[in-house]
Amino acid sequence: MFIQDLISFTPTVKVMLGGRYDRYRFRSTNIDNQTRSYSGHSFSPNVGAVWDVTPQHTLYASYNKSFSPYGGRSYLGVSTSQDEIFNSAPEYGRQYEAGVKSDWLQGHLNTTLAFYRLERYNIRYRPDSVNRPYEWRTRGKERSQGVELGAIGQILPGWYLRGSAGWMNAEIAEDAADPAAVGRRLNNTARFNGNLFVRYAPGEKFYGEIGATRVGGRFYYNANSNTATILPGFTRVDAMAGYTHKQWSGTLAVSNLLNKQYWRSTSMPGEPRAVTARLNYRF
Repeated sequence: MFIQDLISFTPTVKVMLGGRYDRYRFRSTNIDNQTRSYSGHSFSPNVGAVWDVTPQHTLYASYNKSFSPYGGRSYLGVSTSQDEIFNSAPEYGRQYEAGVKSDWLQGHLNTTLAFYRLERYNIRYRPDSVNRPYEWRTRGKERSQGVELGAIGQILPGWYLRGSAGWMNAEIAEDAADPAAVGRRLNNTARFNGNLFVRYAPGEKFYGEIGATRVGGRFYYNANSNTATILPGFTRVDAMAGYTHKQWSGTLAVSNLLNKQYWRSTSMPGEPRAVTARLNYRF
């Protein structure tokens, strides 16, 4: 069940109040017809406010909460084992965000400057997965916070720009399983990320676009060897072109145009150059 209300206090100040209530139930039956079930519920509030300071600049702030049932585990099935103690409490997330949205160049360019904090908490873990595999406890909380600037719009006749740049600090805020991990950066997270794309569209038929995506060095902690490393950052260039004629349209896209070799994560290499062609007909 979801309810939401938009309240206008003045023509320039508005507040959004909302909430969502969920009830859920999982049930599993095995081949021997043994059945077990699990149920729960959660309430997720959502609050936001906007203030049109001027016709070109708007301040905003928001807060919302979310949840992942069954302790945030990646599957929704329930084990039929009578020994299992359900990891019953949900895993929660909450987001705080505030910023300013602005129009420039007589409305041709729009920017958003956002400050945010994301928290994931009530995280579960098994203190002894070998001898007590069905016992779960609360490990703690992870936090990501930072600032991001995004822009999109027309800079010159026929020329368009979109891009963003951000700084983020993602770390372990609480950890009952390993107190020494508090303050450690989260694996595969970078401090700096950004992208910038430029599109040329002189008319309604043809367009071309090229841009670059930058991912900074990412932190990785290996618990087995108790070592921390920095995975090198990378810059990937992508391009695309398209043409439309009556009911026909075609696009040609090249990802990783310069065939850059990089690692997306510690266990996943980046994709090499790839070319995709598409032809569409609209009836």
